[in-house]
Amino acid sequence: MLANQGYGLHRGFGHVGFLGGILHFFFFIFGKTFHYTNEGWYKLTRNVAWFFLFTAVINEAVRLGFHNVEIFTAHRVLTGIDIWILFKLFVIMPVTALFFWWQVRVMQQYRLPEPVPAQTPTRPKT
Repeated sequence: MLANQGYGLHRGFGHVGFLGGILHFFFFIFGKTFHYTNEGWYKLTRNVAWFFLFTAVINEAVRLGFHNVEIFTAHRVLTGIDIWILFKLFVIMPVTALFFWWQVRVMQQYRLPEPVPAQTPTRPKT
């Protein structure tokens, strides 16, 4: 499976919740662990879907743009595949990490308070 097909599937699954209105993809996966408002889940799903669409387009542009390119360095020749791999490692991975760091910061404003566990009343000692 090509990386872009994986991005497309991820975006498609993200939009299952995005288009459904009530059920959001990330709420379905993380809803019992993280407690956010519906607007927060909606924005997270939307932002991640658009991010992966953007990275898929840029990924294809680099892959196809450097398909027949060779760059001569001091120690070796970099082919189009080498350039694509370096792009994935040193551009896409850090950008993805920064994006999700940003999303964690954004999601803090949609955080719900922790549910307080119900305590059973105790009888006073006599």
